[in-house]
Formats: sequence, C-alpha cells, structure tokens
Amino acid sequence: MTPESSSPYFPRPFSDEYELLALLGKGGWGRVYRAYQKSLRREVALKVIAPGRAETEGAVQRFQIEAQCAPSLG
Repeated sequence: MTPESSSPYFPRPFSDEYELLALLGKGGWGRVYRAYQKSLRREVALKVIAPGRAETEGAVQRFQIEAQCAPSLG
C-alpha cells in the first residue's frame, strides 16, 4: 500500500487484485482511482460506486454503459 492508503479516500482493504495509487476524482456517484491491476501488470482507472448508488436498475445500466465506453477513451 502507498502512503496515501491511510487517507479516508482509500477504501481499506480494497482488493488483492488492485493497488490503489491515487484518487483521481470524486462525485455523487463515487470515486475514481488510479490503480495498478496486478494480474495484467497495468495501470487502470478504477471507479468505486458510492454506497446506495448501485442498488437501482438505472444505476446498473448507467455503469454498464460507462464501462463499455471507457476503452474508447484511451
């Protein structure tokens, strides 16, 4: 874990698969982190949805659309 890992912006523990490196942004839907995906040995953007936001069907559909669009941004 990085020194920033003790920050309230970093969920602890998050996952064995990802190492959170930096908080990129936050909003009403959650937070986006720069992270390292260990299995693929690459840096990724990782979005963590705020509690309560992923409980509606509309939220799930919105997140799926975002996930499909994200690869085309790079």
